[in-house]
Amino acid sequence: MHDPKPKPAYIATETLSSALNGFFIDKRLDLGNEEDFAFKLTKEKAKAIAIWTTGKEHKIALSFEAGQLRIIHFLGNEEKRASSVIKNGVHELTISQNLQYLLIKGE
Repeated sequence: MHDPKPKPAYIATETLSSALNGFFIDKRLDLGNEEDFAFKLTKEKAKAIAIWTTGKEHKIALSFEAGQLRIIHFLGNEEKRASSVIKNGVHELTISQNLQYLLIKGE
């Protein structure tokens, strides 16, 4: 019997396509751990970061200016929040092997 429910790979591809439509990779960010990956993306004045780890889930400190942060998980779950600034534009985030897109809105 055919299951009409979309498969996770399809949902992940749709999420990538819609969340980062028109963005280009600007550079890889150095997170100080070879298992952690973060890419800064830009689209005109818009900024985003694609982030994940190949290791265990853990917290990282990432520096960027943001007034509000939209976090979109690879399967489309989204959270909006005032970003958690530690100090001087440094944000604490939890990363895992599940890709996340950080859509950054300026102050």
